[in-house]
Amino acid sequence: MAKLGEIIAKWKLDSSVEEEIRGAVEEDWEEGEIERYIIGVLLKNGDEGFERIAERSLSIAARIIERRVPREDVEDVKGEFLMRLFKKIGEFAGRGRFDNWLRKLANSVIADWYRDKPAETLEWSDYEESVAGEGWGEEIERESLREEVRKIIGELPPKLREVGVRIFIEGKSIPETAKELGKAIGTVCSQCSRIKELVKEKLEKFLQE
Repeated sequence: MAKLGEIIAKWKLDSSVEEEIRGAVEEDWEEGEIERYIIGVLLKNGDEGFERIAERSLSIAARIIERRVPREDVEDVKGEFLMRLFKKIGEFAGRGRFDNWLRKLANSVIADWYRDKPAETLEWSDYEESVAGEGWGEEIERESLREEVRKIIGELPPKLREVGVRIFIEGKSIPETAKELGKAIGTVCSQCSRIKELVKEKLEKFLQE
């Protein structure tokens, strides 16, 4: 199966994973079906498996992001892409090529970024936009809001705080943070989502005081 060999080569799989896939894939499977099966096997391997998915996915998405986004914002948008990938990967149904699905996902992230990005830095947009969307935009100065976000992040549990400080205060990327802390990219993505939930929840209470 020449097609299967070419697909496996793109994923750079461990020998044990490759053996499992070769034993399961049938002759009449389309490329998307094969890649959907590969993704399912990798996801069963937890953070290590998502790390492989993230590496493969970012190799496709990075070219689009680097072409369409200003250089100073590329790493932020790559981080947003990885977080979206972490949430959406289970939705890839294998009805088309995985590369095409990734390109659509990257373009969606870029479109959302251009739509939501305020005049200030991207890492504050989620909070500023959610506040404005609730009609609180005139109730508090932006700098006061930022200071409260810094305070909330500083009070998070240690494992969340070390991620929150690096990404939302220091402006580091998800891959950079993962490497610096010795964590898997999937773990950092998950922690970022949790941090955003906690900050939004605490901000709502702060703005009601």
